Amino acid sequence: MVNCCEIALFLGKVVLAALGVNVLTLAIFAGYTVSMKKDQVKLKKENQAIKKELAEVERVNGKEKRDIRELQEEVAELKKKLATK
Repeated sequence: MVNCCEIALFLGKVVLAALGVNVLTLAIFAGYTVSMKKDQVKLKKENQAIKKELAEVERVNGKEKRDIRELQEEVAELKKKLATK
């Protein structure tokens, strides 16, 4: 037969084991959170760099579009000159 002291010791061990599992789970979660923060900072920096690159490409693209329009106007004027001759 099992006396109450043995039951209390067994339950104490179960509680300590559960507490240990809880602490382990929290430690894993904390490590995961730190890892996620590092990745988030890295992605934010990459995103800012990509936005700067995109702004530069759009600026160059806008200039090229203006150049194309000017050349098209010049071609149209030259065609008119040729047509009138």
